[in-house]
Amino acid sequence: MQFFRNLLKHVLPAKGNAYRPHLLRDHWLLFFLYAALAAEVFLVGNLILRQKAPGLFAAVISSEIITLTNEERAALGAPRLHAAAQLGAAAERKAQDMASRGYFAHSAPYGKDPWAWLREAGYEYRYAGENLAVRFVDSRDVIDAWMSSPSHRANITKAQYSEIGVGVAQGFYNGEPATYVVQYFGAPSAAADGGWSLPQDEGAAVVQSQPLTDSVLRQLVRIAAEPRESAALALGTVATALTLLVAAAFLHKIEFQPSPMLFSGALVAFIALALYGFNSALLAPGDTNSVETASALDSLRVRKVIIDKGISEIAPDFMRVYRFNI
Repeated sequence: MQFFRNLLKHVLPAKGNAYRPHLLRDHWLLFFLYAALAAEVFLVGNLILRQKAPGLFAAVISSEIITLTNEERAALGAPRLHAAAQLGAAAERKAQDMASRGYFAHSAPYGKDPWAWLREAGYEYRYAGENLAVRFVDSRDVIDAWMSSPSHRANITKAQYSEIGVGVAQGFYNGEPATYVVQYFGAPSAAADGGWSLPQDEGAAVVQSQPLTDSVLRQLVRIAAEPRESAALALGTVATALTLLVAAAFLHKIEFQPSPMLFSGALVAFIALALYGFNSALLAPGDTNSVETASALDSLRVRKVIIDKGISEIAPDFMRVYRFNI
């Protein structure tokens, strides 16, 4: 009971706190203000530093891309994909090639087609697909952009695929540092697997435990790489909490409330809300029907990320190969 009484003293005006909620007093309002400003400085500082060293803040992780892809497939009833070493090696080499040469395309500018990387890795396929992305800094954003694109979504959800490989590389694109992502899908040919079929354990969930320190470090990297959600949470919490506190003070014993306290609380709430709205407008993604989506700031301007189009290939009998855009 004592805990709840103390809590009420912090939240509601009452005789026990001289009708002045503790959370609306100067030291708490300064705390809320500093928290809001710190969140904004962290966000803007991160976005500026990202332009100088994007690789330092990039949190696009191959294993997470695979996990998130399987989550999207599971939600639509598609069988789970298994990570294939050959597909992963092919994707890694393709990503490194694009990063080192500074191009972004399914076919290399020197004439190498998308499926040559699979052949060089020794992967014999019946079906194959490729998704590309560049300039993203978070695995979730990559998947969200792909799922918003019909051609990439078709690759991610195609039931014929049974294996996956993802490669990530750091390089430059159009003179700017960028993260390249390559996602290969495949279904082994009959010659490669002795008769292709969907995995028997396709419905089973696979959970790999991670050390606590590794999990914590990954979350810290994610916060540093993509601080939008963290800043939005901090600013939204401050604005909401103070709005409710000021409203409660107005509705309960308003005659005892000092005007400076209510004004200060409303001002800090307004500042947090204004920063939240400013960030939302500034970081709003572009047209989701376009292959380009807003993702990061460049000199506090929205910088474009690119996903191109997802492509796939079928290798039928008689060694004839048909490739098409989905």
